Amino acid sequence: MAEKVVSGIQRILLPQLQEIKGELKAMNAGLDSVEAKVDSFRNEFMSEIRRLDERMDVNFKRLDEKVDGLSVQLETQRKLSVLEAKVAELERHRQ
Repeated sequence: MAEKVVSGIQRILLPQLQEIKGELKAMNAGLDSVEAKVDSFRNEFMSEIRRLDERMDVNFKRLDEKVDGLSVQLETQRKLSVLEAKVAELERHRQ
């Protein structure tokens, strides 16, 4: 009798277990597909970040050069102002 119960349970559960097994395989395949897409997106995203980082480096270097140029111009202007003031002072003393 115990064998009949076990056999009956197997007859009922085995097809369901096989169906569940098939569904799990399909889900795994779907997850593998999603994982591949995520990896692809991550690679594209990282590539874009690297490209933007390089562009920012170039732009920051240009900005630094412009700021350095402006600093030189400001210093030159300051020196010129000092010289003009000294020349004006000398001219006042001459008169």
